Amino acid sequence: MLLKWLKLREVADAGVTLADQFPQPPEPLPAARGRQERLRRAHGEALRDFLQRAVHQARGLRLNFLKRVWLANSFKWRLLEKGVDAETANEWTQTLVLEISPKKTNAVPGLAAQADPPGSGKVRNLFTLGQESQGRGAYDEAVAYFQEFLRLKPHRANALNSLGTALYSLGRYEEAQEQFRNAIGREANYPEAHANLGAAYLARGLLREAENSLRRALELKPDNLDPRFNLGLTLLYLGRLDEARGQFEKVLKVEPRRAEALVGMGLVARTQGGFEEAGALFNRALQVNPNVPGAWTALAGLAR
Repeated sequence: MLLKWLKLREVADAGVTLADQFPQPPEPLPAARGRQERLRRAHGEALRDFLQRAVHQARGLRLNFLKRVWLANSFKWRLLEKGVDAETANEWTQTLVLEISPKKTNAVPGLAAQADPPGSGKVRNLFTLGQESQGRGAYDEAVAYFQEFLRLKPHRANALNSLGTALYSLGRYEEAQEQFRNAIGREANYPEAHANLGAAYLARGLLREAENSLRRALELKPDNLDPRFNLGLTLLYLGRLDEARGQFEKVLKVEPRRAEALVGMGLVARTQGGFEEAGALFNRALQVNPNVPGAWTALAGLAR
């Protein structure tokens, strides 16, 4: 019940929040054509700003296919409730889904950065091109470059791991999971691959598997905060709230201004009934980063 509420309620609330931010079109003013044209231009700029905000707010929600459907439905029905006509609601729901699709968003926080492999010439260039493509969000290109690299150098653990991160960014979690496993098969004590495997399990809702992989990553590299944060989320979804709080506290001890960890602590507090503490934590997170995923939605949920 906790897992379902945390995953689907948050996504549905995000859809409603986005619909409430949707800019209304200007009222027609047929007798003032110049003014009407300025209003139309201003509305177009407001729509572009809205889409940029929508992408920022969608990041970190790990929107797989099912969750995108939930968000789209709540967004569309809220628009209709507000009096937006059906054609406009449908058009903007489709536009929103396209904008927040995996290849439109940045890499999910928590995936480990990669190091350049040894090598030279064409092979090394393929890896570099893959990294550059991934850096600008062209994940399909990155997958193609890493696959070609691995065709020539099939046993490189860091290339397998990099291919996994590109697949993960496209929402292809099961394929990413396979590549992280392959990387671990080549290099058993590869902390980043264990951390990324845990993130892939978490994205698929395989919480026990996620916990095991993330704990292994931390055994190998205890100071790595990304798997520690993901372990906190995993324990939160499992309902082990005190343990989750402990992991978030360890993250914040090292990085007191890590906004997503403050949100995680707030979610723990809210679930335990500490609504005042939760509100303070969500507000602190927003002071650090106004675009931190989930904070606005969580704060709005407290207000309701």
